[in-house]
Amino acid sequence: MSLALGLTIAIGGCLLVGAGLVWMVVWLRRDYSQSEAEFMALLQEECARRSWQFEERNDAYADWFSSLPRVPYVGIPDPLWINPRAAGARNIVTGVYRGRRFIAAQFQVYQVNPAIDGNWWTYVRVHMPAPRPGLVVKKVVGPTNAVNRALGWDHASYGDPEFDRRFEVSADDQRFAADVLHTRMQRFLVDEQRPFRGLVMVGDVIDVVGDQQNEHRDPRQLIPALDLRCDILDLVPDTVWAH
Repeated sequence: MSLALGLTIAIGGCLLVGAGLVWMVVWLRRDYSQSEAEFMALLQEECARRSWQFEERNDAYADWFSSLPRVPYVGIPDPLWINPRAAGARNIVTGVYRGRRFIAAQFQVYQVNPAIDGNWWTYVRVHMPAPRPGLVVKKVVGPTNAVNRALGWDHASYGDPEFDRRFEVSADDQRFAADVLHTRMQRFLVDEQRPFRGLVMVGDVIDVVGDQQNEHRDPRQLIPALDLRCDILDLVPDTVWAH
């Protein structure tokens, strides 16, 4: 094969690959634009029907996010759970669902990890009846709890052996944790089939981590996310909010 023919084939191949990449990017952008138009239309309907509000940007919510108390944690910390601070807030949905106020938004988060500081993370948080001590309930894999105890990161037991094996609990107040994690709550968390990695109660809000909703503006994802948080709150005894 001559050098000229080889160069022609190589250049032609590069042009074909480049054209294919350009076409793929254009197609993906068009597909996302169509999807965004669809779920934004659905969100507009829900906002009108439920008196929800949508704001493209409002950094005042970042100040609220950053003012929440520090989350308690025992063991090896997951930085996104511990003490993030926000510099901005966008795509904010607020309103009332099942009688509870909520906020779903993307926050530009810092003080997490230098490699991901400044990234936008989605949080869906439902307001509780009153502020309460911090509580983190996190699923663990394999013998993690046993290892943590061996390292001195002890966790209280709550009565259900399967719950104690599959979850680790960090709490500012063990009495509050015990009141929340009664027998029915433990069994609910053990048996729950919807995807989630844990729950966080901080200040006057509850959040669920790892529930695999990646577009909170889409009511088809937002409403199930709100339902999971409300289902958990429905199991918290009224006496927890009375004292």
